[in-house]
This record gives sequence, structure tokens and C-alpha cells, in this order.
Amino acid sequence: MAANGRGTVAIVGGGVAGLSAAHELGERGIAVSVFEKRAVPGGKARSTRLPTTAAGDRRPLPGEHGFRFFPGFYVHLPDTMARIPVGDGSSVADHLHAVDTMTFAFDDAPTFTLPAHRPKNLKELGALLRYIAALGDMGITSDDLIFIAWQLWRIITSCEARRIDELEKRAWWDYVDASNRSEAFQRLLVIGVTRNLVASKAEKANARTVGQVGIQLLIDLFTGARPTDRILDGPTNDVWIDPWVAHLTGRLGVAYELGWELDHVELDREARTVRAVILRSAAAPAPVEPQSALLANVAAPLDTQDHADSPALERARCEARHDSWRLAARERRAEEVRAAEALRATPPPVETRRIEADHFILALPVEVMADLVTRQPELVELAPKLSGVEVLGTQQVEWMNGIQFYLTAEVPIARGHINHVDSPWALTSISQSQFWPDFPASEFGDGRVRTILSVDISAWDVPAGPLGKEAWDCDFQEVAAETWRQLKRSLNRDGEVLSDAMLHPTTPWHIDDDITERVQKERLLGGRRRAHRRLQKQQAQRLGEPDLLTNAEPLLVNLVDSWDLRPPAAIGMANLFVASDYVQTNTNLATMEAANEAARAAVNGVLSALESPAKPCAIHPLGEPFAGLRARDADGYRPGVPQKNPVFADALAFLTLFVGVSVVRLVAWMNAVPKTLWLLMGGIGAALFGFSRIFDQAWTFTVMHACGASLKLGYLPAHPCLTAMGPPSAAAAAQFWYAAYMTLFGVSLFLMPRKTLGQLGFPDEHGPWIPILGVAPLLIASFYTVAAVFDLRLFFWLSVFGRTGVFLYVLWLTEGRHRGSPLLLMVAAPDLMSAMWSGSLLAANALAGRLLVLGLANVVVAFAFQFFPEGSLAALGFPRKASAWVPMAAILLFFWGVYDVLAVVLGLQPLVLAGVVCQLLFAAFCVAAPLVYRARSEAIAPGFRLVLVGATYGASAWWLVRAAASPLVVWTPS
Repeated sequence: MAANGRGTVAIVGGGVAGLSAAHELGERGIAVSVFEKRAVPGGKARSTRLPTTAAGDRRPLPGEHGFRFFPGFYVHLPDTMARIPVGDGSSVADHLHAVDTMTFAFDDAPTFTLPAHRPKNLKELGALLRYIAALGDMGITSDDLIFIAWQLWRIITSCEARRIDELEKRAWWDYVDASNRSEAFQRLLVIGVTRNLVASKAEKANARTVGQVGIQLLIDLFTGARPTDRILDGPTNDVWIDPWVAHLTGRLGVAYELGWELDHVELDREARTVRAVILRSAAAPAPVEPQSALLANVAAPLDTQDHADSPALERARCEARHDSWRLAARERRAEEVRAAEALRATPPPVETRRIEADHFILALPVEVMADLVTRQPELVELAPKLSGVEVLGTQQVEWMNGIQFYLTAEVPIARGHINHVDSPWALTSISQSQFWPDFPASEFGDGRVRTILSVDISAWDVPAGPLGKEAWDCDFQEVAAETWRQLKRSLNRDGEVLSDAMLHPTTPWHIDDDITERVQKERLLGGRRRAHRRLQKQQAQRLGEPDLLTNAEPLLVNLVDSWDLRPPAAIGMANLFVASDYVQTNTNLATMEAANEAARAAVNGVLSALESPAKPCAIHPLGEPFAGLRARDADGYRPGVPQKNPVFADALAFLTLFVGVSVVRLVAWMNAVPKTLWLLMGGIGAALFGFSRIFDQAWTFTVMHACGASLKLGYLPAHPCLTAMGPPSAAAAAQFWYAAYMTLFGVSLFLMPRKTLGQLGFPDEHGPWIPILGVAPLLIASFYTVAAVFDLRLFFWLSVFGRTGVFLYVLWLTEGRHRGSPLLLMVAAPDLMSAMWSGSLLAANALAGRLLVLGLANVVVAFAFQFFPEGSLAALGFPRKASAWVPMAAILLFFWGVYDVLAVVLGLQPLVLAGVVCQLLFAAFCVAAPLVYRARSEAIAPGFRLVLVGATYGASAWWLVRAAASPLVVWTPS
């Protein structure tokens, strides 16, 4: 390497980290040489070309390791991309475009396409509200949303030291207490998020990483300050990597060489420096070809039939494919043995190079670094900070690789990424070609491709398909077929989106080149990794089946307590630095952003060692609000001491979450109510308003005809009827109002469309049930009318209890016993409200009436108490294994309400006053309890919830006290 007076730097590894380091050093005038193993630059970020697929002057079909995803919190990488010019005067960063949507596809629920940004119009807001309402239908409660948001609040207000010492050592699963929460909470908010964002298991991924990434995505989504999701507008190498290499080698004078991999590092033990790196020529890569043709004697390019009714047939087909594979593998192995014997007889010269430089940067993947420190333990002796790399590279990596499907039909699906939530292999996909305006799909391959559907598989170790096999135990054909089956299952639920006829007839799919047959790559797996894989298969009792695939470039995952295993960029040697996504960074996730940030840190180390006057690379922390609370936590942080935010801050945060989630869920639920039902309810409301204008006339008309009929029948003398001709009592008027409502409600049942009735839970083929149900309210209305005319107080009381019972029955239906129960609850709500209104008017005075309303409310809450989610009960202070505590609390609350109601009905003045005192005492207890009781083991102390409960009872007690000044008139039932 030629020196330029400012030092020389050799970078081994030409991926994002190596290119980023070369870029920063080149801009500062330092001589740089980069050596990349592969024949294509870019490392994991590269895109490949399938040369055998090109016809005529068209481009080869593109393939890739996995689709590229640029979240809004990426700061360092876009900054570098903005400094890579392209021919038209713009930069590579101009090839980044924000996507419009994000889609959640379910196997057993509708597909929801949401805006990938803060809603900008009513249509986008409506889509978001429909999804929130659907989460409730899937089992996600308001308490679940408040709980997960509260846990993120605890993270965002904790200092960095606390995050490393506490959150780094806790699994995300434990941090959100998933074991004690619902299956829907686990599936949608814990497992799905973890495996799709960080390709890891919630039980193993540390809470610090998952929480920080989740916070960043939520900040982008709700603030709208940055795009949540950006993608490139063409194949990665075409629009990014190739212009980058051209800029480095052309304008910045960087030497970039392909086909060279690291053999070993030549060390100077006394000086604790690196003398040189020894490179060897990388094996010539096999020509890239469609992988659907790699297996011999495979009958069809893609077999996506489930064969659920004939598992024996499917197993026979798989065995036939595997027999063919084993035969080919034996032949290749025999050839390898013969070739090895020939090599031992006349070993060919191995081309090596000794590269000297002033400083070295190893920009290698974690699995390659793990192999290096295993082969050269003396490197760890000189740089102890590398001691954890072997564990990282062999025990803390997972598979997250891509497969592309080439379709002959235009299938845009969605204008953004699709999360296939229920897919066993944790699929995420995007229809890429729709975002490539300068790269029409028809210009690739033989011209028949119209859509390139790129899919990432994040769970290669999960059994799926008719035979229940893990992805890494399938051959290429089976991986493609099962992935395609899972895609169709989630996307075709609401109509056919994907079909087998869309697949290209000769090149239907391409799997990432890093996924290869094990016989070719067995030598790359160390003994520990092979033993670990064998142990996994032994535990699953599947030792008899072969591991068909291996992964040359797995993904580092941030498991529990892995931060100390990761080295910083400056490892303690004078002239050796590391730069890769496994290095300690603020990003704290194995991404392109982390690789770029690590490269900047390595370059700053080089500049410091050179004592260069050049400006260091800018390194930014993750942008998070509430810096003041984090600084306060940092000032008072002591290991083992719980986090203590100011009481007002936590109280305000909890109140904001509680009110915000409750309002959003309510609005979402209201938005999900069928428009027809709203129209009918609006019609009933308008009719009742009109009724209020003619109430006196309607009352007189009803009384006259009721009295006339009674007189003709001889059941009543004239005097009571003449007395009833006057204005009705308040209680009778309430009954008359309810009779009018029931009349309108009965008529509306005849007018409801079948679709609305179906949403209420009635079968489509309802037969005579709707006419019968429509007549029933009309008959009930006649009873209420007669009772109102003759002021039958005893019937009034019975109707109060009857309407309350109707509401309680509908409430019981909400526990999954009736598919239309949420809407039925809304329909039954007027019954409860009218019962409370009627009961308060029947009471002797305002105080008794209000106490009756609160008593009925206590009865309803007690009845609903048994349906509360376990997490909600725990948040109120109940033990996780509630056993007899919950029914006991419900019974006590029920009898409290019953006693209040009886005290009013029977006119027992002492008990009425006792009810007022109970409200005051219970309110005081709920407010004072958090000061005495503290659940240290709970993620959310019950204090805030109990204070809210106490505030509610306190407000109701104040409502009672206001009415206590009126004299208590004892009413005796006749």
C-alpha cells in the first residue's frame, strides 16, 4: 500500500461496515485498501444477478440476501448515502423513498392495511381505528395496550446505565410479564414483534434492545417527524452499492479488490500490534443459477398442495426428493474425496498476499471473527475485549434470509411491507418491482416477469407444513413450496391474491445464495455448532432426519446479557480496530445502521492513533424524548435500587396512557359499528326528540283511550281515569318514555338489513325469528304504557330490575358466547340507563335516587368483575394466582350494590345514610392504599389504578353529599 504521508489503512471486509470506513477515511485523505471475499461488493447488503435467466439484451433476474429496510431512526447510514453522488447530480440518498402503507395479514382474520405514517386524512384514520377495534376482537384489551405502553415508558425514562445493568439482563418475555397474560397478548404484542423486528425469540431477546427499537418505531409513527419505513427504488447494487464503490475508487482513491478473504493476522506480541494481514484468494464461486433446478429429478418446480388428506403421499414425494438429493450428495462427496486425494498428491499453489499497513480494520461478520479468534487465540490474549466474539458467532446467531418469487402477473398487494403475523416461519414480504420506476420488471429475465415478491424468513427452526418440518430441515424445493403456501394462506383469505398460475414457469423463485446444501458447507460449521444442532434434533426426537441446509451468513441477535460479549470498535490494540454490526453501538441492533456507526467509531480510533487533525466522524445517540427524566435517573442510579421517577411524572404519564387508550379504543369501537346501525339509532333518537314535542298530546291521547277501553269493559270506575287525565308523575313519565323507545326499537328490527342483523349475531337464514323479536318489544311497550297510565309503582320497580337483568345477560354474552355481543351490549345500554333513570325517579328524594344509581352500578361492575383480564386484576393489586380473591371481591361488591338498592326501595333511612358513608370510606381507602401497599414484584404498581378507582368513588360520594341536604321522605310500598 502506497503511503501518502497521512498513514495507510487496510480494511478486510467490503460490506457496509468496510465501505463506510473506507468512505470516511478517504474523505479525510488517508490511503485505504479494501479486500472483499465475494465476487460481488456489498456483503449482506448486496443484491445478486442470476445470469442464466437473462434472455436477449435484458437484465438477469435480481436476487438478494433479504429486502432492504431503512427505518426513520437510521441516522448515520442515510448521512453517508447523501455523500455518494450519482450521475445526474443527485445522491444515493435520493433513491430512498418512504412507503405508503404497512400491512398485517392474518390467517384467521381480515388483512389490515394501515398508513406507514401518522394519519393524514379521515380514510387513513378510519383504517387505523378499524385495526385497533380488530385487536380487541382478537383478544387485546385496553389494559394490554396500557401495560405495554407503560413498560416502554419505564424504558424511555431510564438512564443508559440502568438499561445495561437491568434491562440487558432481562428477556423481553419476562419484562412484559407475558407468561401471566393472554394468548393474544403473547402472540401479537410479544412473540410476533420480537421475531419480525429482531429475528429472535421473545424468551431470549433482551428487553433493552426490543424496547429501544420499539420506542424508535413508535416515535416515527406517531410524531411524523421522520419516515417510518423507507426502501430503495431499484436493486440494491444498481442504485447504491455499485455507485458507492465507483465513488470510492474514482473520486476518493480507495483500492477495492474482490476475491480475497482473511487467512490470519500476523501479530507483534511485544509491541501489541499487527504487522500484517495474510489474505488468500477466495474459492471461485459457482455460477449462480435458478435454485429450482439444483435438485435432480424433481417432478415440478413448485408443489404447493397441502396434501392434508394424504400425508402419506406427501411424505412419499418428500422422500423421493431426498433420495435424489442423497444420491447427488454421495456422488459429489465421492468427487470431493477423489479431488482431495489428488490435491494431497500434487497440492496446487495457494495464492496468498501479505498486506502491510499502518492500521487495520477488520470489517468482518461475527461468524468469521468467531472463527478467527478460535484459530488465533493469541489475538484474544492481546485484545481481551474480543473474548466474547466466539460465543456471539457460534451461539447468538439466528437465520433471517430471503427468498424471491418471480410472478408473471402484476401483483402490487400493498404499497409497503407486509407482516404475515400468523405465518409459522415469521414471514415478512414486499412487492418490490412496483417501487422500481427505472427498473421495470419486464426488462429482467425473459421479459415475462411482472412482479418480484421478496420475502424474509425469520423462523427457520419452527415446524410447519403437512410434515411439520423446520425450514432448515427442508430442501430448496420444500422451503419454496411451504413459504408460498404460507403466503397464500394469509393473503388469500379475503379473495385470491396469489395463485400458482402466477409463478414464472422456469424460474419461479430464488433463495439467498448464503443458504446452501450442508454437504458443501459442513466444513464452515465448528464442532460446537454441529454438536448444538445435534442436541436440538435429539431433544425434538428427529435425529433420523438430515439437516439439509446451512447458512453462510446468519444474523446476530441480541440475547439476554450479551452486551459485555460485544467489543467496542477500539479493542485495545494500537493499530487494530473492528467494525461490524456486532460491535457495541448506540443502535444496539445488528443492522446496516449499526455497521455504519461501528465503522465511524473505528475510523475515529484510527484518527486518534494517527493524531490526525481531521474532524472525527459524527456519532449520534438514539433520539428519545424525556432527556430530563433520564438525567435525573442517572444522577440517582445505584445498582439494585429501583427506578423512581417523580410522582407527578409517572401519574401524568399513566393518566395520559389510560385516558388516551380508553378514548382511542372507544372511538375505534364506535367506528367499527355498522353505519346502518348508527342510522337506525339516529332515526330512533330523532323520533324520540319529535316525541318530546308532542309528549303531552300523546299522554292525553293514550290516557283517554286506555280509560275508555277500561270503562267499556267495566274494569275501572270513572274516578281513577279522570284523575289520570292530569300530568303524569315523574316515574310514570319515565315509563311512558321507555314504552315509546321500545315501540321504535321493535319497528327498527323489521327495517335492519340482513348484514347488520348478522353483525348482531343473528343467523343469515333467520326465518321467523326477526318478526317474533320485532313484535316482542311492541308487546312489552304496551305493558309499560298501561303501567304508566295507572301509575303502578310496584311494576315500575320490577321493570327496573328486569331491565338491569337484561343488560347483565348481554354482558355475560360478551365473554365469547355470542359473536355479536359487543354490538348487542351497545343495543342493551339504553335498558340499563333507563333502569337507572326510572329507579332514581321512584326514590323518595334526590339522595336516595342517586344512591340507587350507584347501587345498580356496583351490581353491574361486580358482575363484570369476573371477566376482567388477569393483568388488569394484577394492576389493581390482586395476586397473579387470584384463586378465591376475585370471586370474593365480586361477591362483596355485588352485595354492597344490593344493599344500596334495598335501602332505597324499602325506604330504610339509616341504611341510605350508611351507603353514603361507605362511598366516602371506600374512596379514602383506595387513595390511601398505595401509600401503604407497594407491589415491588409487579411491573406496574397498583397505586395509579387504585387512585383512579378511589377518585371515581370519591366523585360519586361528592355527588351523593350534594343531594344530602334535601329531606329524606320515607316511602312505604303499598
